Amino acid sequence: MRRRAQRDLDALDKSARSAIIAALAALARGEPNVDVRRLQGIDPPQSRLRVGRYRVIFGIEPGVITVERVLDRRDAYR
Repeated sequence: MRRRAQRDLDALDKSARSAIIAALAALARGEPNVDVRRLQGIDPPQSRLRVGRYRVIFGIEPGVITVERVLDRRDAYR
């Protein structure tokens, strides 16, 4: 997790933070019920994970998920 993403996560309330951490853990385990989409037109390739009104922007390399940002949906795609 990048430092900026950690600051984004720390700024959220406890329930939102817990939901995001649980969704990231489910993604890491490879569970099929997480809402992930690949973002178009971004290099290097990134994806987003939807958790309620928050979006987790991340990149995937073999064996590593790098969380770039954790943002409210209104700010995520600017």
